[in-house]
Amino acid sequence: MESYQGQLIKGEFSKLENEFIIQEIKHMETQSILQSYQIQTLYQYLLKQVQEEESCVITVNDQMPMHLNEKDTEMLLQDLDKLIHRMHIH
Repeated sequence: MESYQGQLIKGEFSKLENEFIIQEIKHMETQSILQSYQIQTLYQYLLKQVQEEESCVITVNDQMPMHLNEKDTEMLLQDLDKLIHRMHIH
């Protein structure tokens, strides 16, 4: 496992298992596992929201909605982009 510390997300990823374990998002502790396709899906959703200038809501721990303002969304997009490249997701 390799550690990753982004602007909004922190966790570990495994290239072998093709997954990312989110341990913290926006300074909130969590324990969520994202497969590579889920990372891609989240990235595409956030990209669409930014292009349409809309706010975003994501769910943490499958129960707590978290609002992301425009700046948060852009930072999360940057984090995911770096993660996608480090994990070699296509």
